[in-house]
Amino acid sequence: MSKTNSHQFSGTRGEKIAQGIKPENQRAKLIYWTNSVLSVLDPKSTTQRKKFNTATVAFDEETGDLYFGRNGGIDKFGDEIHPDLKKLLPSSSQNDYPTPWNCSESDAVNRALHGGAKLHNLHIYTIYTSEKGFGNTKVSCKNCTMTYKGKIKKNNTGWHKGE
Repeated sequence: MSKTNSHQFSGTRGEKIAQGIKPENQRAKLIYWTNSVLSVLDPKSTTQRKKFNTATVAFDEETGDLYFGRNGGIDKFGDEIHPDLKKLLPSSSQNDYPTPWNCSESDAVNRALHGGAKLHNLHIYTIYTSEKGFGNTKVSCKNCTMTYKGKIKKNNTGWHKGE
């Protein structure tokens, strides 16, 4: 095992965390995941493609694990909202989204919590997945800003202004 520029031994948990905490690495992993999701969508269905607007990765700095989410993910795939997340969410949507848990940030954080992560160890990174803006960073909406700002470790793509 040799040391990388992170000064951690290659292949160790420390190196995994040192590499994973970098926003550019989170973005690269997120784009790779997004492309894998897009590759299994029905190519004849433009509706499926149009409904996949954003993706988020939640990085757990304690374990180095990555948790991916997409807009509408909690409702679309029948995932149960984690009890800790349920306590944080606003009772109604603060914007024009159907629910306060519709966002890709909530899907990724929900998966992380179900995986045993703690909110205060999470870093998130969110991108647009639409054809026109693919890969561009996206700031969190009012719902996500209200829910996660000050509770997660870091949002690498920013918070809604005014919050």
